[in-house]
Amino acid sequence: MQIVRTILQLLQRKTSERSITKELNISRNTVRKYAVAAKASPYACQELLAMDDPTLREIIYPSQEAPEEPDDDPRLSAFEARRAYFLKELTRTGVTKQILWEEYRQDNPGAMDIPSSANAYAGGKKPAMYPCVSNTNPPIRS
Repeated sequence: MQIVRTILQLLQRKTSERSITKELNISRNTVRKYAVAAKASPYACQELLAMDDPTLREIIYPSQEAPEEPDDDPRLSAFEARRAYFLKELTRTGVTKQILWEEYRQDNPGAMDIPSSANAYAGGKKPAMYPCVSNTNPPIRS
């Protein structure tokens, strides 16, 4: 909460977002996020700074409603059932994601596409990068 308080103090002094980012060495989006949250609250910066940490945290990070649970997709259930197997197989020499994907597609013709399964494979977190497999043949390079 120290960073939030520092940002609020600088905003109270009418410091620009760009100057705050340089001074604190944080991104402008972070500064903007806290500035928007502070402006959206019914309190002035001085009042926010006088609050204790738990109260300030509730204002800056309002509780969000739980995201809706996706419908039980049988494809995801089938994938999840085999996740441990996939992880174990990937530790073996010569086993690739492509091989496992082809095996999975044979057992599950209506299987998810690569991005959806990669997202499920990552435990619901979108991976930074993952290979996409196309159903078309790659171009031949000469």
